[in-house]
Formats: sequence, structure tokens, C-alpha cells
Amino acid sequence: MSSPPTVTIRPAYPDDEAAIRRLAALDSAAVPPAPFLLAEVDGEILAAASLGSGRVVADPFHPTLQLVAMLRAYAAGGAPEGRPQRGERRYRSGRLALGY
Repeated sequence: MSSPPTVTIRPAYPDDEAAIRRLAALDSAAVPPAPFLLAEVDGEILAAASLGSGRVVADPFHPTLQLVAMLRAYAAGGAPEGRPQRGERRYRSGRLALGY
């Protein structure tokens, strides 16, 4: 039996640039302006939201609707209560219907 995937919402770092460009290409979109907030599933970046423009690019080959909603909620300051003050924020998919 496999464990549920781990979802991580975090800020983008300079070494994430290639992954963001890849997402934009997969999404047939231009790369939005930095800075970014990223959504990862088990370490793979599947969506990126521009904190400046609010534009999002996401991998169309994975279920990302709820990841995008999470990114938008975090960007708006609406993260779930009890979140850590520093570092990465991780959530088990049992709390999310990601379709994995």
C-alpha cells in the first residue's frame, strides 16, 4: 500500500527557474513575473503562481485545480490555521481530493 502524496506550498528559489519555464511551456503560456509561490506534489513542481500579477501556470497533465486554489489562498493570506510560522508547509492529500 502506498502512502498519500505530500503537497508542499513554498516560495520559489532561483534554482526553480527551469521548472517554472517548463510549467509555462506545458501550459502554453508566457512565464509570469516573479516572485512566485510554488505547489509541489511529492517534490515535483506542478503549479506556480506569480505573487505580482496573480497569474498561474500549471502542468496540464496532472490534476492541479486544487493546487491552484491553494496557491491563490496562500497568496491572499488565507492559509489554513495552525500553519508553521517558518519553512515549508506540508499537507497530506487526505485533506485534499487531488485525484492521485
